[in-house]
Amino acid sequence: NIDYIKDKVWRLRGLISLQQGQPFEAKLHFEKVLQSDSSSYDAGFSAFYLGEILKDNNPPESLRYYNLAYKIGKSISSLQLQSMALEELAMVEKKNKNYKQAFEYLTTFKLIGDSLSNRQNLGKIQAITVAYEAKNNKLKISQLEKEKNLLDRFHKIQKQRISLIYILIIALLSLISWRLYKKWLYRKNLQKQQESRQASILQESKKNQEKVQSQNRALTAQAMYAFERNEHINKIIDELNSFKKYLNPSTRNTYSKVLLDLKNHQDKDSWTAFEKYFKETHSEFYKKLEAQFPNLTPGEKKLCAFLRLKLNSKEIANILHISPKSVQVSRSRLRKKLELTNKNVSLTQFFSRM
Repeated sequence: NIDYIKDKVWRLRGLISLQQGQPFEAKLHFEKVLQSDSSSYDAGFSAFYLGEILKDNNPPESLRYYNLAYKIGKSISSLQLQSMALEELAMVEKKNKNYKQAFEYLTTFKLIGDSLSNRQNLGKIQAITVAYEAKNNKLKISQLEKEKNLLDRFHKIQKQRISLIYILIIALLSLISWRLYKKWLYRKNLQKQQESRQASILQESKKNQEKVQSQNRALTAQAMYAFERNEHINKIIDELNSFKKYLNPSTRNTYSKVLLDLKNHQDKDSWTAFEKYFKETHSEFYKKLEAQFPNLTPGEKKLCAFLRLKLNSKEIANILHISPKSVQVSRSRLRKKLELTNKNVSLTQFFSRM
């Protein structure tokens, strides 16, 4: 206990001061012992020595300290301290002519003195004790100071270790925080790159969709143009046919054959050009169609192409020069051939996903 060590040091320093003839310094040292503890061996003897210092100049105060020393001696069962305190109390009270109180102190002193022999032996014991303590005080003080220094050093080392632990914890937390920040920054940059790539992909996809839509519009326009052109040619052929009756029989047959060839040639050239352009702009569609459904007829492929362009039955009928009802029949047959049983999915939706 560091307080116990301190009390020992202060008491021994007080004894040294008494030996050196410095009562005032001794008084300060003994008072510090009493301030720290008022119930120990060191406190009892410190109180006794304070009584010794004050008995000539301040008898009332010395009585107080002797009484305190006696009480402490009783509490710690020290006959020596009790005897010393009672003897001095009796002397001070006798000097103050308080003989009754002095007698009571001496009576108690004699009762205690039975175990300590007599006053002379008590004085010898006291002298031996003081001499022994004075002789060995420097060694004890040195030892106590070494112990105190060891304790101080131990506490200092503990504080240094705690400080080092705090520094290590802070450094570790800083390192973890830095790594987490770098990881977060990396993820942030990666996310930005992914978002940028996704934006580029979406933009490219949008461009491709716009391109496909533009191509589809061009194909549709081409198909409609071919239809209108063929319709116009057919009207001209019909008008020319009205003149056949005015021709002679030999010329009429040749005339009819030329008109028929012209009509067939116009239809064939129109579809051939359309199909060629469609395959160029929708090459993947044709590849998937032929891979998944290799048994489709040319006419069915033609219908698939028109449905891919999202043309309705009436528009397809006009292009193919057939009735809308015929187109509906062809669509029903195509649906069965494609095994498209889900009625909620139209042929147009089916082909737009390919």
